[in-house]
Amino acid sequence: MSSTPTPAPLPASPARLRLDTLLPAALLLAGSLVFLGGGGRHPRIGAALGPVGSDEFFRAFAQEIGHVSNWEGMHALILAGPLLWALGAAGAVRLLPARVAALGEVARAALLLGAGAWALAFILDGFVAPTLARGVVAAGSPAEVHAAIVPFRTNQLMMARLGMVSVVLMGAAATAFALALLATARAASWRAAVGATGLLVGLWPMLAAAAGEFAPGPFTSPYWMVTALATGTWFALLATALPATALPHTGTVARDEIAPARGRPENAPAPAAAGPRA
Repeated sequence: MSSTPTPAPLPASPARLRLDTLLPAALLLAGSLVFLGGGGRHPRIGAALGPVGSDEFFRAFAQEIGHVSNWEGMHALILAGPLLWALGAAGAVRLLPARVAALGEVARAALLLGAGAWALAFILDGFVAPTLARGVVAAGSPAEVHAAIVPFRTNQLMMARLGMVSVVLMGAAATAFALALLATARAASWRAAVGATGLLVGLWPMLAAAAGEFAPGPFTSPYWMVTALATGTWFALLATALPATALPHTGTVARDEIAPARGRPENAPAPAAAGPRA
């Protein structure tokens, strides 16, 4: 009794290949647009408001929040950026060659964790802080001001610490993606340039956090605006490198899995040589 041979998987359709490549690229680009768009509207928060951590600083900070009419909308955009990057990374990892799959998984996990911490941080800053800030602004006597500042300070300290953890994780994700690009790129190629740039963008926040530059959080550092701009720009550049990354796989789905099935089922014995008929 003969068994029916397993048909070889069909090549992926051009529409499927375009979706696999363009969807993660679109998500990464969209994340950078909303991240940079929202961040560009955010007022600078730093030593100009007073000694960082002092009552004077937090009272000026609370007043600044009250002067910004679109505080919640602006923070919604900033919050959405890394979430879109995390979604894009899920698709981008599938485009990486098998030999760098481990780097892709590290990048995806780090970005997912970083986006979660980022979302929590900017819920605190964008939607909880305005309520607490109104209490600070409305306080009259110095004792009332100090009492109102206590929960506001606690909220902002949690936000700052979550932000530092998030920025470090996003830096780790950028570093892992950059290494994956460099490992699969030809010399003097666009993919190699994006990978080399990603190493600088990814390593910087990790080194800055280790050196104490981002304590208690990155947002009051004089380097934060440059860091945010570089991070948002690099994830947009990563989107432009993805089609090049996908080229070795163009035309098939899971080529390594298709090859064994073309001749015979995997691990099946070789057919006997045909002899002359009687």
